[in-house]
Amino acid sequence: MIKEKFVLAINRYVGQNAIKNTIEELDEPIGNPPTSEMLKLSQWFRNLEPSDRANVIRVMKEVTESTLFGFFCVLDNVRIINDSENESDHGDFELYYATQNGKKWLNNPGEDAELHDLFKAIGE
Repeated sequence: MIKEKFVLAINRYVGQNAIKNTIEELDEPIGNPPTSEMLKLSQWFRNLEPSDRANVIRVMKEVTESTLFGFFCVLDNVRIINDSENESDHGDFELYYATQNGKKWLNNPGEDAELHDLFKAIGE
């Protein structure tokens, strides 16, 4: 899988689905029974003015984009997630996509665009 397709797929199937599923759950809580916290949030969300609901959804989109950007930065090894002060504990992530017929691609980092840059580019 080429990097661009990977970034687009993560954005669509992780980021956009998270937003869509959250909005759906706020509109109609799921669970058997739904949690009391979700019921409270749902009631609050459904009572918002349309412009306020739109603002909440915009905030969800901003948070999702920021989270995915940070995730891609970690995969690109430009954001460290190891708190150890011992240099030997630090390492790099390598993300491969391997097909069933044995083809394999390194999806991070490389000589071409990094994942976080590709992600920023699809939002522009």
